[in-house]
Amino acid sequence: MHELAITQSIARIALETQEKIGANRVLGIWINAGEMRNLEEPWVQRYFDDCTKGTKAQGASIHVNRIPVVFKCQSCNKEFAFDLHRDHGHALHCPGCGSDDYRMIKGQELAITNIELS
Repeated sequence: MHELAITQSIARIALETQEKIGANRVLGIWINAGEMRNLEEPWVQRYFDDCTKGTKAQGASIHVNRIPVVFKCQSCNKEFAFDLHRDHGHALHCPGCGSDDYRMIKGQELAITNIELS
């Protein structure tokens, strides 16, 4: 259900941008979302459709570009990906040196990258 609050913010930003620029309509919105955000694109679109009824964003499409989870080893500086769906439940260690001293450097992003207006 966290998609609802995020989607309301996306709609607000899109409509504010449309108003500021003086465009007629919002046609589409592109979002970068890290895998850790666990956004379900169909739910984001449904919530967006609901919260933009009767606005200049009604009918706009949401496009989500998923950013994979990537860690950087603090011991050897190797960057490595972690697939949340495939690797879930497995111990996470650096594939370069075996260390468990790492930090996440990608995967929590959430940003609007483009708003298509007419």
